[in-house]
Amino acid sequence: MALSTVVLAQISLETQGIAESHRQEPDGVLRPLLQVVTRLLGTLRKAWLVLLAVVAIVAIVWMLRNEASTFAWPQLVSARVLALTCVAQLVFWWFAATMWTRLSRIVAGNHVSTWHGFQQLALVGLGKYLPGKIWGMVARGSHMAAQGVSTQRIAVATFYEQCILLHGAVIMCAAAYALQHPTGLFLTIAVAALLSMFTGSWWSAVAVRAGGWLAQRAGLGFSEDDIRAVDNGQYFWLVLGYALLWTMLGGVFLGLYCAFFNDAVSVRTGLGLVMANAVAITAGFFALFAPGGIGVREAVGASILAAYIPLPEAAALVILFRIWATAMDGIAGVAVIPSLRRSKGT
Repeated sequence: MALSTVVLAQISLETQGIAESHRQEPDGVLRPLLQVVTRLLGTLRKAWLVLLAVVAIVAIVWMLRNEASTFAWPQLVSARVLALTCVAQLVFWWFAATMWTRLSRIVAGNHVSTWHGFQQLALVGLGKYLPGKIWGMVARGSHMAAQGVSTQRIAVATFYEQCILLHGAVIMCAAAYALQHPTGLFLTIAVAALLSMFTGSWWSAVAVRAGGWLAQRAGLGFSEDDIRAVDNGQYFWLVLGYALLWTMLGGVFLGLYCAFFNDAVSVRTGLGLVMANAVAITAGFFALFAPGGIGVREAVGASILAAYIPLPEAAALVILFRIWATAMDGIAGVAVIPSLRRSKGT
């Protein structure tokens, strides 16, 4: 996370340094060439978000072509359930953008519309398909910087987002598992996870200290104005929102299973599918070597799903969701490209 902000800063500083060196170049035969290079760098600096989006979309199309060609599509599909799943995806996008704009407003003082929040999340989604797993955050940071948000506050907001996102996944999974297995141990774990939602001031202090340490290691200077602590009330609503966000995404996952495989699902199976999806995505998030967590996410997801549905269906479902999620990232990217072309680059 801190690495993404360092890369963002370096892109800006190196481009400015090259341009400055070109302005100091004496007249000569190389001057016209240097002017062309300077203009090209300036154009790339303004349009690099669009470039990133286009490259990521090309990678997405290539991945979809490979995955869809090898997938054994079911013969019968419930059009009604599939339509409801598409609606659930739209609701998920809206709520994800709403939660991000709320978090960035509280932590970074970034007052933007839900549409701008969706643009920033779309950039993060596209960045997953480029090696390194940082380009989505760098692109979103560039978009925020164009709106006047400092690099330090971008770093703090990104750090908070990752912490709250993971915390929300833990809470949702603990509650889902306890509902499936209501024993004393698992109910106690679920209650403890729910009570952790009220410890926002402590988590905030830890995040601020960790973020400050990372900033110092990255050579970024932080001031008290750059770090906004989150109180218990704010943290509660944020982590509750992200736990609901995980549940909504699990609902999309469940909808795909019902549309393509079996629309008669018990409550236990439904809870298991929602939980398995969250665990698999989290595992893929930590797989730094895999673009979008590909491979790791499917392996973890299928192994958990095998306890709830037949293994062949589990293996097919995780591949189907990979195709779905990749397609949705591509659609979101295509939707925001016109807005990125009109926005200022940084």
